Amino acid sequence: MRSDVKAAAAILVAALSAAPMVPAAAQDLSPFGIQGADDRRPIDSAEWPWAAIGRLNRATGGFCTATLIAPRLVLTAAHCVYVGRLGRWSAPEDLHFTAGYRRGGFLAHAVGRRVVRAP
Repeated sequence: MRSDVKAAAAILVAALSAAPMVPAAAQDLSPFGIQGADDRRPIDSAEWPWAAIGRLNRATGGFCTATLIAPRLVLTAAHCVYVGRLGRWSAPEDLHFTAGYRRGGFLAHAVGRRVVRAP
C-alpha cells in the first residue's frame, strides 16, 4: 500500500481513537435495534437532497457511496478509488457514478473523466 494511503488511514484511526471515552457505567447497554414506536419512514431517492447521493461502481469490482457536490463533481472516500490488490489508483474511465441509486435503478449516470486526490 502506498504511503499516502497509509497516512490517510493513520489520520482516520487517530481521529477515531481521540474520541472521548465513556465510562462503562454511563453507557447505554440496552439491546441494539428500534425501541418504542418505529417512526422511520422510507425516503424517495429521487427527491432533493437525496438524489445527490449515489453509487460509485468500479470496473475492478465493488462499489462505494459517493455524493454529487457540483454539477460534474463527485466526492467519495480515497479508499474507494485505490485498488489495493493491484497497488494503484483507479483510472477515471474505470469509475461509473449513478446518482439517486435505488435497488438497481438510478436517475443519472456518468463515467469518470478525471480523479483528483487531496494533497
